[in-house]
Amino acid sequence: MPFAKIGIMKVEIIPHTADMGLLITARTLKEAFQTSALAVSSLLVRGKVRRLSKRIVELKEPDRESLFVNFLNEIIFLFDAQRFAVGEIRISKLGKRSLKAELLGERFSLKRHTPGIPIKAATYYNLKIFKEGRFWKIRVIFDV
Repeated sequence: MPFAKIGIMKVEIIPHTADMGLLITARTLKEAFQTSALAVSSLLVRGKVRRLSKRIVELKEPDRESLFVNFLNEIIFLFDAQRFAVGEIRISKLGKRSLKAELLGERFSLKRHTPGIPIKAATYYNLKIFKEGRFWKIRVIFDV
């Protein structure tokens, strides 16, 4: 199963018919959210993304699962609607039902970037956010 390891955090691609999934492992829930969002960005855009501009994302949702799915879908929306490619994510607030994050990146350009996988949306299908031992894990499936 393909995966990437960033320090102690790990991203695994989950095989899934017609869709695609990720299993994120991180030390904290905040790191799991950040790693998931960066994984989505790296799937959408191949190549180095410079940190030339920023977008602020503030979300309030009824539960942690909705918060997570809508956070990832915001990154997908910014790429689809504004061609904004994310290169760094700084989450300043993460509660059970709210999130505030700064997304640093640049406008997607075919001169600098290669298009990646066209992700339509993060879904609730088989979504699981849980703590296992000392690590947080998130399993998410995407419509592609």
